[in-house]
Amino acid sequence: MNDDLKVLIVDDEPINLDILEEMLEENYQTCIAQSGEEALKKVESFLPDLVLLDVMMPGLNGYETCIKLRKIPKLESTNIVMVSAKAGKEDIKKGIQSGADEYVIKPFEEDTLLEIIERYV
Repeated sequence: MNDDLKVLIVDDEPINLDILEEMLEENYQTCIAQSGEEALKKVESFLPDLVLLDVMMPGLNGYETCIKLRKIPKLESTNIVMVSAKAGKEDIKKGIQSGADEYVIKPFEEDTLLEIIERYV
């Protein structure tokens, strides 16, 4: 059990937030944000160990949000995993160049995502 570890879940789709939160809440402290802007507000007080970040969101997209998160000194050791339906090589490359540690393509197997999360927390 890793309930002292914190995961911020960022996605504009409520169903995705529900699925990810349900998957993680038993073993981690979770916090959700429905936009990049909301995530940037919440990270200062929540200080996550890991951020699960959707790419396609209105306003600040996942790439822009990732770049901004990487500029926050308190989050220098926070890992960021992008989770997106955008599966092209350029999309993945852009995610990593934006500062993501990992890029997971939707739909994903729950076990696969949990293994990736364990690797980074």
